[in-house]
Amino acid sequence: MPQLLGYIETSSSQTKGDKLGLCLEAHNYVPYSNSFEDKAAAKRAPDFELGFMEPLVHGDYPESIKQLARQRLPVLTAEEKKLVKGLFDFIGVSFNAIPKVNCLLFIVIVAVEKYGVPIGPKGLLIEDRDDSRMLDVALKDPHRIDFVVHHLYWIHKAVEEGVIVKGYFYWAPFDDPEWQEGFFGRFGLYYIDYKNNLTRIPKDSLNGSMLSSKR
Repeated sequence: MPQLLGYIETSSSQTKGDKLGLCLEAHNYVPYSNSFEDKAAAKRAPDFELGFMEPLVHGDYPESIKQLARQRLPVLTAEEKKLVKGLFDFIGVSFNAIPKVNCLLFIVIVAVEKYGVPIGPKGLLIEDRDDSRMLDVALKDPHRIDFVVHHLYWIHKAVEEGVIVKGYFYWAPFDDPEWQEGFFGRFGLYYIDYKNNLTRIPKDSLNGSMLSSKR
């Protein structure tokens, strides 16, 4: 928020045509256990991701952030709250995981596995990289088609309810180097043939997703 206020203070007539917005990463958190603490942690965890756009939408931070961050959170004056509320042209949301959270001394601990087993549907977006897999098998990914169709369905529902949706970007069309793991798995709508000059071959999901987007 201080950066946004700084942008407002330094903006000039040369920036009047600019579009101002932000993109936040969010996850669908689920409790690590059935304990009250873990359920509360899963409920408040999104506030520390999407909650930072609350001043732009409602004029202030969520109560959960203010209670836990306390003096570490910038305090907005009444004038600043009025200034930043509604001050955006777009808001982006990036989400691609279903982590579980547990609570330790009110600190949210995030996990993507429990007892060594991945949390959430395995292979929803990423398959293990196995270059020996037959091509006709590797190109079949009905789970990814289902994933995209469900997202497009709920985006359509949001539009029907009045949300102004400017676009939907699928992550990722191709394999990509993850920050820590490198090219450890296979992503996206294209199969990359690492043995044949990185040839890109469309998977079933490319056609399936495109057909769904036109309905």
